Amino acid sequence: MTINKYEKVKDLILADIKNQVFTTALPCNRVLAEKYKVSKTSIDRAIAELRTSGIVETVSRVGSFILAEQKTPGYRISIILPTMPRLSRHGIILFAQTYDMIARELGSNYHVNYQEYSNAEGSERAALQRVLSQKVDGLYAVASLSDNGILINHDLYEQFRQKGVKIIFLYRNPTNFPASFFSYSQEGYVRAMVEKLESYRKPVNIVLMMQTHPYTKARRAHFDFLYGNKPGYHWVELPESDIDHLEESAEHIIAELEKTGISKSSQGVAIACVNDLYVYSAYQACAALGYSQPDIFSDGLLREFIFNHFSGAIDARLFSYARLSFCEEEIAREAISTMRFMIEQHTLIERSKMFDPYFLGKLSSVSG
Repeated sequence: MTINKYEKVKDLILADIKNQVFTTALPCNRVLAEKYKVSKTSIDRAIAELRTSGIVETVSRVGSFILAEQKTPGYRISIILPTMPRLSRHGIILFAQTYDMIARELGSNYHVNYQEYSNAEGSERAALQRVLSQKVDGLYAVASLSDNGILINHDLYEQFRQKGVKIIFLYRNPTNFPASFFSYSQEGYVRAMVEKLESYRKPVNIVLMMQTHPYTKARRAHFDFLYGNKPGYHWVELPESDIDHLEESAEHIIAELEKTGISKSSQGVAIACVNDLYVYSAYQACAALGYSQPDIFSDGLLREFIFNHFSGAIDARLFSYARLSFCEEEIAREAISTMRFMIEQHTLIERSKMFDPYFLGKLSSVSG
């Protein structure tokens, strides 16, 4: 089983506490990141694990202090979530803010651990089976669904339910399982993207969507219903991309844009991308097609990673665009309060809430 980088860091910190390298408090995150040669994100995740395990206590804007008496968590919570295809080696996790907030604020008597799965066949099933073999009181899951919203591993989730494990689905809402789920509205997602496109006041508005995304079909239906009959609105679906194939993505975008019949001399193009992997490719495609100064933006989840990957070899202004907020904190708050209630009141509740995504304003830096 692959060990995540933050888990290795957690073990290193524990060893340093045991060897009295750290006696009363941990150094600041920047110093820890330099010491262990990892990112500050990995340090944050490692400290969150130590905090929920009762090893350290964090005081906001002060630091993390080593507890003299180690607390034993009363409840064990697992989070099952996907890694990004072919980007997992970089430690990128979708909606990390939601999961980190859950681990940080669920409570000191809760211990949270993560199980990640990839796109490989059977990966999610293997992760679920690992959790089933352990004592667990609650489960947060970003589950794999079929095209019609059915759980791919329904039988394993049913085993959790029969064992009395409290289950909450995040960002994916299965249609065939009695549990709580918190997600964002797919219609709201489409409206947010198109409203941002329209704010640029360009005659041509294009949405670039990933063919393999689990919600592409639903989003396309909303787009066709809301904007399908309006001139100048185009929906384009592309193959999945990764950081090593951005040039190929640009070629796909060129081919698809040519199919729309948009004039090569068009001076008014605005493009919304499902993620940052398409932004750089879309920029290249527009340059090749002769589109002058296109407005391009995305949900922004990978912005800083991609910018750092190019090590300053690309124009930073390309990554100074609006980003879509997926209401990570709002979803986390609902997920925390519901899980606490179900576990501490020994009850099961079916509760769902959909949040409308919204766009933040133009950003002045890549890290915004």
